Amino acid sequence: MSYQAVQEKAVRKTPLIIALPLILIASIFFSILIEWLGIMFIWEAQGSQHAYNMMINEYRYLNDDFKTGGRYSPFEFAKLSLSLLHEYGVNHKDIMRIETWVRSQEPSSSALTQQLKLGLQACLEYIKAAFYTLQTFLMRFSLLLFSLPAVLLFSLVGIVDGLVRRDIRKWSGGRESGLLYHTSKKLILPSVALSWVVYLSLPFSIHPNFIVIPGAIATAMLFATSAGAFKKYL
Repeated sequence: MSYQAVQEKAVRKTPLIIALPLILIASIFFSILIEWLGIMFIWEAQGSQHAYNMMINEYRYLNDDFKTGGRYSPFEFAKLSLSLLHEYGVNHKDIMRIETWVRSQEPSSSALTQQLKLGLQACLEYIKAAFYTLQTFLMRFSLLLFSLPAVLLFSLVGIVDGLVRRDIRKWSGGRESGLLYHTSKKLILPSVALSWVVYLSLPFSIHPNFIVIPGAIATAMLFATSAGAFKKYL
C-alpha cells in the first residue's frame, strides 16, 4: 500500500473518532434546548419539575432493572458518573445556593446586583431544568454504553445471516447488487448515531428496552443486508 493510500485511509477514519464526542455534546445541548422550549411553550405550569420527574423516572429504571453485574452494572456506572458531576461540576447545593441568593432581600445591594438577581430569577427554572436534564443524560448514556455488547451480538447475527443468504444466492445463480451493498453499509453508523441521539434527547421518560432493542435489530438488519449484498468485485 502506498503512502498516499495510507494517508487517505487515515483521513477517512479521523471523522469517526471525532464524531462520537460531537454526537454526545450535540445530544446534551439538544436535550437541554428541547426541555427549555417545553418550559416556554408546552409544560409551562410544571417548569423545571418536568425535568426533575424525568430524572427520577430514569433513576428508577436503572435501580429496578439494571443493577445486575455488581460494580460493573449500568446502575453503578451511572452513580459514578453522577457523583463525579456533583463533586467536580455542579450539585444540588450549588443550585440551592443560587436560588437562595436570588430570592434574598438585601436593601444594601447595589443596582447592578439587583439587576443580576432579576436576570437570574427569570432564568432560574431554566438553570434547574438544565441541571436535571444533564443528570438524565448521564444515566441514559450509561445504559447505552452497557448496551453496546448487545448491539454487537445482534450485528454479528445479522452478518452471519447475510453471508449465508449471499452464499445461497451465489450458488443458485442469483444477481448481486453493488448499490444495495453500499447503501446499507453507509446507513449502519447513521442508524446507530440516530438511535443514540433520539434516546439521549427525548423529553419524556421511556424504558431503555424500547429504544435499545429496536435500535439493535435495525443495525442487525442493515448488517445482514450489507453482508448479503456484498460484492468482491464491483
